[in-house]
Amino acid sequence: MITVPSWVNAKVGNVSVNAAIWSSTATGFLMKLGVGLLAALTYPPIFEANILNEMNQIHHPSQTPSIRTINRVFIYLFNLGT
Repeated sequence: MITVPSWVNAKVGNVSVNAAIWSSTATGFLMKLGVGLLAALTYPPIFEANILNEMNQIHHPSQTPSIRTINRVFIYLFNLGT
């Protein structure tokens, strides 16, 4: 939270710091929860602890090598970005 102190100095006086922090935190949490729920609904039951490993190993007949590569890239980006 390095940017918060500078944001607090630049904010308008009637903006609540607590409301801004908690609303952005809740929004981020709900977005990540939504992505997780969509992944859970999309894939068959997975018995491994990490869904990203399972997604990386799925070989569906309709997946071409380029689609598998794109899938892997986005899996790694998801890990780095969250």
